[in-house]
Amino acid sequence: MKILKRFLRKVLEYVLEVIEHSLRLLPLSLLRIFQGVSLVDKACLYKFAIDFKGVDDVNKRLYICTKGAYEYDFFNMCFLNNMLGIVLLSLYKGYIPVINVRYADLNIWNMFLKQPFSNYLDQSSYLAIENENIQSFFSPSFKSIYNKNDLKLWCKIYDNFVKLNDETSTYIERECQEVFRDGRRVMGVLCRGTDYVTLRPLGHPIQPTLEQVFSLLKVKMKELRMDYIYLATEEKKIEERFKQEFPGKILINKRSYYDNYYENKCTYIREVNFERENDSYYKGLEYFSSIVILSRCQALIGGNTGGSCAAMFMNNMKYEYTHLFDLGCYR
Repeated sequence: MKILKRFLRKVLEYVLEVIEHSLRLLPLSLLRIFQGVSLVDKACLYKFAIDFKGVDDVNKRLYICTKGAYEYDFFNMCFLNNMLGIVLLSLYKGYIPVINVRYADLNIWNMFLKQPFSNYLDQSSYLAIENENIQSFFSPSFKSIYNKNDLKLWCKIYDNFVKLNDETSTYIERECQEVFRDGRRVMGVLCRGTDYVTLRPLGHPIQPTLEQVFSLLKVKMKELRMDYIYLATEEKKIEERFKQEFPGKILINKRSYYDNYYENKCTYIREVNFERENDSYYKGLEYFSSIVILSRCQALIGGNTGGSCAAMFMNNMKYEYTHLFDLGCYR
């Protein structure tokens, strides 16, 4: 019975995927007629995003987004992608979006990013709307990186709307100068541990073993003539394994490791606290900086996660080589 259910699920997923991609071939004017149907709405936003060239000067309404699809208490890629979907849907509806989702009285977006349309925020003549709850179903899937059109679309969306604020930019540029100094050719590697591996979240990509990553790295480091490996991981023990396997080749940036996730018997990585002032901010900054650094490497290898997908989108299809393991999903 389990095998049959799995088979039927795959058939349904395939059929829905074919329908969704077929709808994208239709003109936006025709798709609008059938708005309200989930797959049609997704196709509308896809077409709108592809053709987006900027805000219409006639538009005089600001949409103040104060909530997302989930309750967020820290910055991560789920939050970022959810907000980007809301930005697109707001634009599609004729609003200029302003992200104001807060945790502990802090604007989570503003912690690291500039507002997508900050030049409109001082327009006192604009009508600000807060009571319309715009929630978007449009966000990248883990399959987006394997589809050239989807990858191209999300690269454009990230390029348009994900802009580092001054403080974050200064921090990350300083980190990048150290990682990429002396013209180093660097292979980016992302290896998840902690809650991703222990919880095996339903529908999320299965992560590769370290042995699988090591095996591919040994071939590609030589083939692509890479000098170093920049490692993005949240576990010190994973870093130590890499240093044993590739002595003198591992680069890391400033970060706090989450190995006490196991000692403290945490369920989720966000439960780990480093007992420092502004801990949530620094956890977000260290995490986000590692993703940006990955995006600037010459190549990328790792598991398929929100972080590695974001690195692909920020890189804007400039990598010489990428391999995010496609090992199926946790069931």
